[in-house]
Amino acid sequence: MVLGAVQGITEFLPISSSGHLILVPWAADWDSPLLTGLTFAVAVHLGTGVAAFATLARQWRELLLDARDAAGNARQRLAAIAVGTAGVGIIAVLAESSIETVYREPWIVALALILGGSLLWAADRNAGPADTSPAANFLPWLVIAFSQVVAFIPGVSRSGITMTTARFLGIARVPAAIFSFQLMAPIILGAALWRGRDLFGGATSGADLAVLAVGALTSAVTGFLAARLLLAFLARNGFGPFALYRAILGVVALAFFFSRL
Repeated sequence: MVLGAVQGITEFLPISSSGHLILVPWAADWDSPLLTGLTFAVAVHLGTGVAAFATLARQWRELLLDARDAAGNARQRLAAIAVGTAGVGIIAVLAESSIETVYREPWIVALALILGGSLLWAADRNAGPADTSPAANFLPWLVIAFSQVVAFIPGVSRSGITMTTARFLGIARVPAAIFSFQLMAPIILGAALWRGRDLFGGATSGADLAVLAVGALTSAVTGFLAARLLLAFLARNGFGPFALYRAILGVVALAFFFSRL
């Protein structure tokens, strides 16, 4: 439940859920292979994937209707979601073994938190607060979608890198967050289904499945609340507090890491 709540809150906030799912068990000396493995991470991501769809139910409906009626840039955004999801998914499948074993050291997570926070702050500051309409061009949306590849490194943050890229491209905060959440739902659910092929092959016990279910349910509830609160926050504020949090957490994690050597 603790890790499910950590996932739910940090998946939508641009502070890296995967980084927290590595740092929290590491700092607390939890050595359970299930809780520290990629299967549990995917299970709680499944919860936040459901939360992403639930949070943006109205926006998804509007996007699909506008795409059907060729209104605004809906078709460009929907196409970018589809192409980006397929492309990132293919890369993830090809690099699956590396993703599970590489870049999961706490010190790498800490550095990614600091660097990602610095980029988020710079992008938000340079783009300014104006709530202007995003460009109708397909390419910027596709660039944002493919930026998710960088989030294979824990500590980068999928929402963080997509919102950072959107802000560098001049997209306003709330539209940037909404598009980030729309990208999140299909890629997370796709990853959960792909990883879930191993859960029902008899290798996972009933007790482990119960742990995964509790984590997924907790992440779904907390993720839904976190997403709603973030959208309300960004309507009036910038990303500065999240960039500061990332920097502080990264420095603390580095200090903790070196103190254990």
